[in-house]
Amino acid sequence: MHFLYMPVFLYYIILFLSVCLVYHKHKSILHPFIIIGIVWLVVPLLYEMFAYIYPKIQHLNNLTYYYLFIYLFVFLIVSCVIVGKKKKYSFSKLHNSPKILDVSINIMYGFVLLCNVLLIIRFFVYTGTISFFDVITKFRVLTTTSGVVIPRDMKLLMYFFSLTLPLLMYTIIYKPQINPLFKYALIFELLVITFFYCNKTRMIKYIVAFILLFYFNKGEIKRKHYLTAFIVGGGAILSLIFIRDTQFLSNNSLFDYLFLYSLSPLGAFDSLIQGVTIPQSGFIRVQGPNGIIPTNVFTCLGYYYIHRGVIGILIYAVLSSLLFSVLYKHLNNRKYLFVYILTVYCLFFSFFADFCFPFWSPVVQDIIAVIIIFHFAQKSPTHQIEA
Repeated sequence: MHFLYMPVFLYYIILFLSVCLVYHKHKSILHPFIIIGIVWLVVPLLYEMFAYIYPKIQHLNNLTYYYLFIYLFVFLIVSCVIVGKKKKYSFSKLHNSPKILDVSINIMYGFVLLCNVLLIIRFFVYTGTISFFDVITKFRVLTTTSGVVIPRDMKLLMYFFSLTLPLLMYTIIYKPQINPLFKYALIFELLVITFFYCNKTRMIKYIVAFILLFYFNKGEIKRKHYLTAFIVGGGAILSLIFIRDTQFLSNNSLFDYLFLYSLSPLGAFDSLIQGVTIPQSGFIRVQGPNGIIPTNVFTCLGYYYIHRGVIGILIYAVLSSLLFSVLYKHLNNRKYLFVYILTVYCLFFSFFADFCFPFWSPVVQDIIAVIIIFHFAQKSPTHQIEA
């Protein structure tokens, strides 16, 4: 088997030992290197297993492993330097918020609810239809058509929409005095607008955020909340798949679909390493279990390798490790914790694409939203969690 050959074997051994050592030191599965290390242990291994089972799929090139190792090694070094010694994080008192300004929270709820209603109406007006499903399909077509521009007022409402998830997170943790109908209405708006965006990444981000929020707030959250998050989130993703990818599923098996969104990006990145050029369409043809699969995503490293080669990979490793290591180091600060929860999905899905830097705007919006909510919601000048 290819993944038992040197230096491929060394890649897995060194990465596995590195993950174990970091976990032994920090005792946290949410350390950024542990997340990224496990991802890049499992995904290449699965790809190699598929290549072994399906001979038409080529094994990963040795050079691909070298580039992955460079990325992970630099990520590890930067993370170790920034995070430093083991820190004790105590989240048991996370929900003990100092002096919440309930009036401010209710005002923010009213403002965000109103903006989201206006955004939903704007979706219908922009797509020129009153059908829920037509809005989803037409908006996706319009936003992927060259030359089509989203109106400024709609963009502004989309920026305000970024307050929705952090506001819900704040409500779950600190339980301000608000009308329960406001909370349920905000959840409803979150789901509707996400469906209109027809973006599975957003839904995955919400699922990861809520699961981590429940994890950090485990003293206050029951198992039923995890189950609810999985059922609602999973159902929403399946619905988006049915609406968005019906054509692909009608021509391919569900197995091919799963391969497309899990392992084909790594195959596409491997093709780039071997010198395959990206055609004008932006799609590379990757061999799947049952035939050729077109893909236009190349893992988190593809964008940087295309533009700067191995230097681009080094730059991305430094920047991504810097961002998430700084956030992780300051998890005892509630603002940093909220931003980490909102952005760490980028690490979990680094095998697919980079959701952070090429699309910097959503990350900036999350940071600004957290700052706004904490600034107006609490009297206390400090937001530290007792360690």
